[in-house]
Amino acid sequence: TSLDDKIELNLQMNQTLEAMAQAIFKEWFIDFRFPGFDGQLVDGLPRGWRRGKLGDVIDVKGGTTPSTTKEEYWNGKYYWTTPKDLSSIKSPVLIDTERKITELGIKQINSGVLPIGTLLLSSRAPIGYLAISQIPVSINQGYIAIQGKEVSNLFMLFWLKQNMESVKSKANGSTFQEISKTNFKQIDVIIPSSLILKKFDIKIGPIFQKIVDNVYNNLSLTQTRDTLLPKLMSGDIEVTKKL
Repeated sequence: TSLDDKIELNLQMNQTLEAMAQAIFKEWFIDFRFPGFDGQLVDGLPRGWRRGKLGDVIDVKGGTTPSTTKEEYWNGKYYWTTPKDLSSIKSPVLIDTERKITELGIKQINSGVLPIGTLLLSSRAPIGYLAISQIPVSINQGYIAIQGKEVSNLFMLFWLKQNMESVKSKANGSTFQEISKTNFKQIDVIIPSSLILKKFDIKIGPIFQKIVDNVYNNLSLTQTRDTLLPKLMSGDIEVTKKL
């Protein structure tokens, strides 16, 4: 029970931290109430900001699924993810994948292995799952993988949360809605000054790191609980009660 309580507390803490970071994003980049702003706008934007397209400030990559009929591609030691991996996570942090592939499997994917810190956006069925990967990972065709150029992946995580309806509006498809990398890169974005972007990363970085730490803590707690429970049920471990 104590382990379950701690796991739940960490989940609640992460929800609070994520909401706090999102509120800061909105205050700075939507309401223009950021540190040092003098209230002066040029063409409707703070001085030093500009309008552009997502493709101006980020790079994007896609993935694929190696042939599932070739055993030599599967059950290896390398992480390979589909949006299903993000469907059950409680925080925007990827630390494991359901399936693993081999080195031969990786060679079937043009984007190869993406580095730690890659921002993943599910681009179909459904659109909108988000996570920053804490592991080197290869991806299937259901993702747009994002690497910031002028903006950080941390900025993009909260930008996407703020603007997900705009992203979904660019999707198309008869069987299911999907947003292509081309359409994604053409989405309008307000690009803040490099100074305020740096300040945002400095402020939000420790908040996001605490979220990551809590996710790993919950993994450890869950493993401990799942190891102890069968032993308690079988009587291998006795429980004593203090009076």
